[in-house]
Amino acid sequence: MNTKLWYAVPAASFCEAMPIGNGSLGAMVYGKVPEEYIALNLDTLWSGTGRRKELAIDKVALLHAKKLCMSGKYYEAQKIIEKKLLGQYNESYMPLGILRYQYCDVKEYTSYKRELDLEHAVVSTEFTYDRKYYRSEIFASYPDNAIILHFFCDTKKKLNVTFELESRLHSISMENGKNGKKSATGKREEKSKIEERNANGKTRNRNKKTKKEQMKGAKRKKKKREGGGKGEKRKRKKKKKKEEKREEGGGKKKKKKEERKKKRRKKKKLSENGSVCP
Repeated sequence: MNTKLWYAVPAASFCEAMPIGNGSLGAMVYGKVPEEYIALNLDTLWSGTGRRKELAIDKVALLHAKKLCMSGKYYEAQKIIEKKLLGQYNESYMPLGILRYQYCDVKEYTSYKRELDLEHAVVSTEFTYDRKYYRSEIFASYPDNAIILHFFCDTKKKLNVTFELESRLHSISMENGKNGKKSATGKREEKSKIEERNANGKTRNRNKKTKKEQMKGAKRKKKKREGGGKGEKRKRKKKKKKEEKREEGGGKKKKKKEERKKKRRKKKKLSENGSVCP
């Protein structure tokens, strides 16, 4: 029995590409040359939200549908299943990404062939360029949970191949009930910072403060509670100096009064003794 499907031209659409998979990780191989195009898929990536309620299994309806199937009434069984056993419409799988690799030295090629080996679950692409035979193989491994690529060329020179992986997925994380997002550097950013960066590149959402602004506001409040900032401290110093000057001035006046009193006493004593006052 022939278990191989082969074609003499690359796939022009998704339906013409060759599938591989291991039950959870899958890919559609187009077999293009010199730049290959592989659409990747993963069963855990879907567009659901987890907020839709699932219907409880109706055992009576399930048994009735089984009996209809056993008697060959498939359409009636399908109607019962759709009405009593299914919930709302299911969500769709989301694409994991697109893997591209390109033979940098290959331009015009001949003897092209792409093949799907159903028995071994391997997709291969082969062609000839500049009298050299090129072959690539791709398969999905279940034990390793990975997609494997194998390249071969009958030349002593090393293959010049570049790889590129692109995806439309964006990661969103939650921390302490706050919505955040991972940036290109891998560091988590707050929602306010994301809005600041996304709004025309440099503008930000003025209704929400950043962490630095919040910290500054907290410091100002602490200073007010403790007795104010630099301006209030200067005022206090000035008041202290004034009080000290007043105290010093009052002390001098007292000294002068005491000296005057002493002089008056001396004059009285001299006048009593009959001597001339200087």
